[in-house]
Amino acid sequence: MNFSIYAIVIGLPVLFTLVIVFGLRTRKKMFAKNLELKAADLWPQIQDARFELSGLLYGVWQDFSSTRLGMIVKDCRDQEVGKIIYRVARREWILIECSEGNFAANSNATMRLSISLRAASTEAGGSLCDFTRLAGGGYRFDAKSLGILESRSPRGLYLAPVFQYTLNGTPAGAGRPIGRWFARGRMLVLPNQLPLAIRLFVLAMQGQRS
Repeated sequence: MNFSIYAIVIGLPVLFTLVIVFGLRTRKKMFAKNLELKAADLWPQIQDARFELSGLLYGVWQDFSSTRLGMIVKDCRDQEVGKIIYRVARREWILIECSEGNFAANSNATMRLSISLRAASTEAGGSLCDFTRLAGGGYRFDAKSLGILESRSPRGLYLAPVFQYTLNGTPAGAGRPIGRWFARGRMLVLPNQLPLAIRLFVLAMQGQRS
């Protein structure tokens, strides 16, 4: 009996270590495959006659460090245009890096979830875009002078739901998860008149959507 207990005490940590190693290797392989995705493969899943391929952005999940998960974002030409980084337990919990600069999304102290996008170089700078979660699961982005961007969840249950976006009440684009059974990232099509930083912010918030 004592030998059995001893074997269990020794065996459990070994088994736990093997599970972790296997999980990390599987995760690394999956993230490597994510980088092989192409716009031509994704576009048919979100294509709509009203929207242009030139407005497509897609982000694939990657580990940037042991504490930073995020997405590498590419455009319709499969060119990397930015990075979205999620940080745990930070007020500035989303970082966005792109050609327009570096930006941070800050949580606001309000009753309803509210997040503001600002240039990372100055905490006192004005907000470029404010996100608010609406009743019923809708998303609202106030892009200041550009107007109001909104989306609502489709009715029914879907493994990879398509979220339709309107800009000032007019259909403007759509977004959806990449992958039906396994989450590989997010794709989004919005008009290029919206600054890249704001479109990346929309994609970042969509990445948190269930």
